[in-house]
Amino acid sequence: MAAQPVQGVINFITSLKKEQLRADRDYLIREELVKIHGRLAVSSNNGYEQRKCLLKLVYIHMLGQDMDIGYMETINMMASDSFQVKMAGYMAYEVLSSEMDDLSSLVINTVRDDLKSGNIHVKALAINFIANGCSEEFNKSVLSDLVCMLLVSPPKSTTIRKKLYLGVTQILRTNPELFKLSEWKSNMKTLMANERDGKCTMALVCLLMEFIRKLGGQWDDCISIVIESLLRILSSNVSGEKYYTLKNPWLVVRLLSSLALVDPTADAPFLGILEHLLNRLLDRMNALKKNNIEYTAGASTKEKVAASVWTMAVSIATETVRVLVHWYPYVSRVSIKSAIDLVDRLISADTSPAIGNAISIIEIMVTNPDLKDLIKPMVPKLLALLSSSDTTIKSKVGVLVSRLCDGNNWNLIIPELLSTLRDCDSKVQSEIIPHMLDAIEDAVPLGSLYIDTVLQVVMMTHDDRSLKDVCRVLYSDSAEQQVKIAKACLDVIKGNQLNDTLLRICATMLGSYGHRVAEIATLAEQASYLKRWFIVASPEVQSEILHALCKSAARKPSLFKSVESFLEIHASHKDVSVQTSACMLLRMMMLQRPMFVRIMLEECRIPQLHDTQCDTSVSSNETDSNYHILNRTRSLTPTEESNSEASEDVNSNDELLEDRLLNNTPGLLFSDGNINIWVEQAYLHSNAKVLLRITNISEGNRKIEIKGADLHCNKYITGIVHNDIDGLLEPEGSICHKLSFVLRGIHHSLPKYTIKYTSGKSVEYTKAKRISMKLPVSLGKFMEPLFVDKADVKQLWESLSRKEVTKDISWRMPIQSAIEAVSERLNGHVSEADDNHAFICSTCEHDANYPLVSIVLLHMRPSGRRMTVAVRASSSNAVSMALQLALAALHTKDD
Repeated sequence: MAAQPVQGVINFITSLKKEQLRADRDYLIREELVKIHGRLAVSSNNGYEQRKCLLKLVYIHMLGQDMDIGYMETINMMASDSFQVKMAGYMAYEVLSSEMDDLSSLVINTVRDDLKSGNIHVKALAINFIANGCSEEFNKSVLSDLVCMLLVSPPKSTTIRKKLYLGVTQILRTNPELFKLSEWKSNMKTLMANERDGKCTMALVCLLMEFIRKLGGQWDDCISIVIESLLRILSSNVSGEKYYTLKNPWLVVRLLSSLALVDPTADAPFLGILEHLLNRLLDRMNALKKNNIEYTAGASTKEKVAASVWTMAVSIATETVRVLVHWYPYVSRVSIKSAIDLVDRLISADTSPAIGNAISIIEIMVTNPDLKDLIKPMVPKLLALLSSSDTTIKSKVGVLVSRLCDGNNWNLIIPELLSTLRDCDSKVQSEIIPHMLDAIEDAVPLGSLYIDTVLQVVMMTHDDRSLKDVCRVLYSDSAEQQVKIAKACLDVIKGNQLNDTLLRICATMLGSYGHRVAEIATLAEQASYLKRWFIVASPEVQSEILHALCKSAARKPSLFKSVESFLEIHASHKDVSVQTSACMLLRMMMLQRPMFVRIMLEECRIPQLHDTQCDTSVSSNETDSNYHILNRTRSLTPTEESNSEASEDVNSNDELLEDRLLNNTPGLLFSDGNINIWVEQAYLHSNAKVLLRITNISEGNRKIEIKGADLHCNKYITGIVHNDIDGLLEPEGSICHKLSFVLRGIHHSLPKYTIKYTSGKSVEYTKAKRISMKLPVSLGKFMEPLFVDKADVKQLWESLSRKEVTKDISWRMPIQSAIEAVSERLNGHVSEADDNHAFICSTCEHDANYPLVSIVLLHMRPSGRRMTVAVRASSSNAVSMALQLALAALHTKDD
């Protein structure tokens, strides 16, 4: 039932568009608002007049104008008996809902009444309103009505049933906590067993797929029905939509997609019937002939129909392969050879659509490690496609062969990829290079050839942004390889032709491994080479050169003076990033030299964060000088005082500590049968307050005498004790110890708290017992959300590329669970998120001039069973800290 046009609204919009000046438009709007206000005050308005006023208000609101009328009229119109008025009310509420949060409870009864209406148009209107997104309270109120409509009195109208399925799907996406898994397994089985309409089945399968994504679990009964539905379609026993000669093709694709979401198991009860289904589908796949016809404007109608049918059939074949790969090797009676034969036929078709489909199928197959060896014989055919004029095919094939590269075929793949890089544009390079670098790292043997290959990739690259991760490939835990890398960088930097990326690599590698070739070029000579190229480098590379010079100075103290002078010169650099780096390094070098040395040497060991161990041993003449500097650094760290009175040392319960680290809620920190220690925490910026409530819980009315308590912190966090707790503690009595902390820098260790007490009837003659425990005052507690717009988060992520660590973990839950766990542990803001990835940003203002910035990227692999956790931050210590916190949060959530 279409809405009737309202001429008054059309005239109003037309008059506004005629005005050229904004002031004139504002005057017309104010004048119209006065008229609307007067008309709404008249209770005798007919439905047409109400619609006209309300639609004008909606348009005025969409123009960004402020108004304070029309809200109650909107709710009243939603309850109107006239469908046209009701439809206008629903539309107006959805537009004005951001201004009507406090009135949402008033429309619940109206929507519930409309769901029971005998008019299918009114029902559809109410269901659409629910599906368009409402509050959790609203969804909770109407969900039972939707379930009743589906299970108790299913509507005969297929349109209403389809809308009901999609409405429940939308509620599941926004509020999955409203659904009980056990109940909905039974509900879904009933619904799928009773549904016979093809379009409704598609909507119902969408709901099933959302349940599998959101709630996981086993859906064996529903999956059995899905397989039976597919078999009925293949047997032509059901009626439904036809796409030329194909029956229900979109439903087949959707049903197959649901089979690829279920976790495969060897004991699945439907495994036998699944094998039968796959064999039926593979028989059809074998009958699929290659098609050399492309869908072009000059093709005849018959050719266009044939191309469309063939494309749809290939789409079904692609989903079939996806299911087969997902369940391989559990479907032992199904041969993968049919899929490989189909790929051969598609590649030989020699048309872009066919080759594109072949590549898509191979991309699906390589997600299963067990199938890679079966695909590798096709590598020569794939390499031939690198000469294609289609840039999409070229980039996809480049990525694909990089993933298939191993120790046996790298000498075939890598040269072809290098040749492709030489001739292709920057867009194709940006797609291929990251995967090619991974292939080089995994397959090419370490040595001079390895280094030369990486440098060739660098020299052929048009856009340096594709090489942000190239230094990771050169890091090595082999001392011999480190020497070769340093020698290669020396040869490059001594030459006269050097681009920005090569200079960045040389600066980074010489900063880390330059001491390995000190007999070829001393650290002072290496520093002079870097200074010579400094003036022509980009600001980013200039910052890297400054860090490399500081690393050399940390290894050789005789360079301190020259490096310090160089930093002073560039402390007033015109580029803010270079200026910031120079000032930060200079300040640390002048005021905190021991810490400067330690941090610089730790940065040389950054490869450890990439699952490698870098040998940072130095030559004998440098070791002695560094030894004294590091000893002075260690002397600043407080050590625990020994206590001869203590008879034993009891450590706190690690599980209780972990619970307190997860959140700031009050809870038990320690209990030994004599005393309980309850902790309360509060954090604001770089300050924290901690209250320890010590309670006597000993049996037999024994008294406890507190002999003292000590607090030990490292130099990055200052701990303050505000009161004394020495004295007797009566049975069931409590005493509070007030502590506060101020964050001074990035730290990993937790403050240590020691308490000494005696217990018994004669406390004065009992030996003191000492308890040592860690307090849950971690760096993550001081973190605060960093609110970054979705448009800016990737730019910020790229700016932190110098400090990165990645970790690949097993993860079988929805990515939303990981997002919640990590954002809660790091107190971060989710700046961008979808079904595959999320950016979580947090900050800590321990230093007003140099606040910590941390970004965690969660990326779910296509298999849905593994996830990559990538962390970038403004310092190497922060990177390590954020990764530890993120992994701890994910481990806890997974448990």
